[in-house]
Amino acid sequence: MASLATRHRRRLPVSVVVVAGLALGGLVLAAPAALAAEPPAAATTTTLDVLLTDVPQDIELPVTIRTLPDTSGAVTGQVAVELDGDLLEDTRTTAAPLPGGGVGAELTLVDLPVGPHSLVGVFEGSDGTGSSRSGATAVRVAPASIEATFTDEEGDPLTSPLSSPVVVASGSGQYPGAPVELQSDEDGTWSSIADGTVSASGAFSLEGVVVGDLSLAGSPVGLRVVSTPFAGAETLVSDVEDVVVPPFELTLDLDVDPGPYRPGDGATNLVRASVSWYGEELAVAGADDLQDAVDDGSLVVWVDGVDLDPRTVRVEDVGSDSAVLTFPVSDAPGPHEVQLTMVLSDGVDAIHAESPVGTYTTLATSLDLNVITDGGGFPVETVRPGEFVGVQVFSLVPGTVVHFAMHSDPLDLGTETANADGYAGTRFQVPADTPAGRHEVVAHAVDPYGNRLSASYAFVVLAASDDPEGQLPVTGSSAGPLGALAASFLVVGAGAVAFARRRA
Repeated sequence: MASLATRHRRRLPVSVVVVAGLALGGLVLAAPAALAAEPPAAATTTTLDVLLTDVPQDIELPVTIRTLPDTSGAVTGQVAVELDGDLLEDTRTTAAPLPGGGVGAELTLVDLPVGPHSLVGVFEGSDGTGSSRSGATAVRVAPASIEATFTDEEGDPLTSPLSSPVVVASGSGQYPGAPVELQSDEDGTWSSIADGTVSASGAFSLEGVVVGDLSLAGSPVGLRVVSTPFAGAETLVSDVEDVVVPPFELTLDLDVDPGPYRPGDGATNLVRASVSWYGEELAVAGADDLQDAVDDGSLVVWVDGVDLDPRTVRVEDVGSDSAVLTFPVSDAPGPHEVQLTMVLSDGVDAIHAESPVGTYTTLATSLDLNVITDGGGFPVETVRPGEFVGVQVFSLVPGTVVHFAMHSDPLDLGTETANADGYAGTRFQVPADTPAGRHEVVAHAVDPYGNRLSASYAFVVLAASDDPEGQLPVTGSSAGPLGALAASFLVVGAGAVAFARRRA
């Protein structure tokens, strides 16, 4: 039976007092005496005094934890600060008497994370002192600064000039929920080009477009990010990113019909003028726009470096984004260079464009044939047997093949090809047995287009008796026959052309 009693006693908690006795076999079992109760811990009250509830992150925040006993008596223990439910172990310290009563500690909180927080003062009592907690104090910690990274829409660093009008500004470490703006300084005044809100993690990303007009293109632009963490907080401004907006590009495309043309024809040319920005075409000028530009001098047609009279230039619509520009061809045979220049202006700034150079060809309608002596004399009316004579043809289409001959008795003088300047020539010696009398040099030309031209130059061959000593006249040159003739080609070529044209 004793073992049974033992089993029953083990089922009873130690704090329970057994007041009943049990008689068994004449024995009376008495319940054990109740355990002595521990004295209750002294109750305390803790408060947390926060000097500032809105504070920048780089500022130290002083706080005071004060614990008072609810009744008289000594208070011992440790104090600490709890941030958002987590105890800051580095703030734990032994409570000490404070001026004004109670015990606790004056602490300094540093490097608090950015954002809204809840602070609680905690007292952990010892030696019979009860623990207690303060009420929660709301604190807002603002970032000390704002940093932004500027990229293009692909995430690549910005180029200067910008490769795209789209810019992205991103960063972190900002106050959650705070408004944030991407601003640009395009005309001396900062203006918003994108806005948003800082995420719960403190990050932001803003995408804006740097816009402009003719006066802005090609100019520097500043970019920055601005945020005010919360009402009353200092507005934060990032460092400025300076970039250059690319200029508008005016493009002139010119497709010259190479011809060939005859004097009096109109040269036809396809022309296209467009304005682009950031590589994107914004506008294409129509035929009416181009004609207006010709009339007001904004669009100029240059032929061989000389600007044409705008009254001779006409622009017609051909039903596409190109137009046909027509002007009279040059009368001078040979190739001619054509180029367009254009200026667009808003009254302050201007953009310029030059077209590629095109070429057309004017056909020769006649040959400018001239004969000169070794001494460079012209006009040549008489020659002597045995004398050296030069034959020149000017104003040819380059590549024209010219065959020279002397008549009356045909004498083949050879074939020459006109050079890039439209010149072909040869030199020959009048045969010693050439009969006295009228003779002529004949040139037959075929240009690269198959057009045929001929010309002749007449002169008189003197009889040998007219020069009994066989002396050729000296015409002012002391050089030998070959050198004198070569020099005459260079010196009197232009005069020979003019004279030959007068004779024609």
